[in-house]
Amino acid sequence: ETEMLEIDKEVKNAYRITDYDDKLKNAEKINVLQDRIENAVKTGDDFNMREKVFGFAPTDYIAVYKHIEELAPFYKLWNMVADFHNSKDEWLHGEFKDLDGSKIEEDVTEWWKSSYKLSKQLEDDFPGSARCAAKLREETTEFRKNMPVIQSLASKALKTRHWEALSELLGKEINPED
Repeated sequence: ETEMLEIDKEVKNAYRITDYDDKLKNAEKINVLQDRIENAVKTGDDFNMREKVFGFAPTDYIAVYKHIEELAPFYKLWNMVADFHNSKDEWLHGEFKDLDGSKIEEDVTEWWKSSYKLSKQLEDDFPGSARCAAKLREETTEFRKNMPVIQSLASKALKTRHWEALSELLGKEINPED
């Protein structure tokens, strides 16, 4: 019961997380809370199993499942925000030859669509979170403008002659291995 009261309080606090600049910290908080709720579900299932063994009526832990449902949009929001920014940093500063253009486009499109849906879903009851979802939508919209270039340059079909032609056009040597 004590754990459930604490989880209830933390879920209510999760509704008020709206500082987009603290995205990684927010995602971590939400993930820790999600783990706590999942552990509470396992504990409840374990208690129910023991109650069954002793012939007791199972205790109803419906509140735990309610918390999973309530937290779901916030869990999705902050994990999408963190995933987008972590991936973006990796794409922009990581190994160029490891880029997979179709996977990048798939991920960015999913975040773009989901952020719009979340923004609309949250706007009436949680306007601060809705603004965060809208900001993610703006950032993914901006990033999507780069997708044709990413798709082209991340293509495995590019040969040495293509890189040489690009280098000549840009007036600077471009080596995909660098």
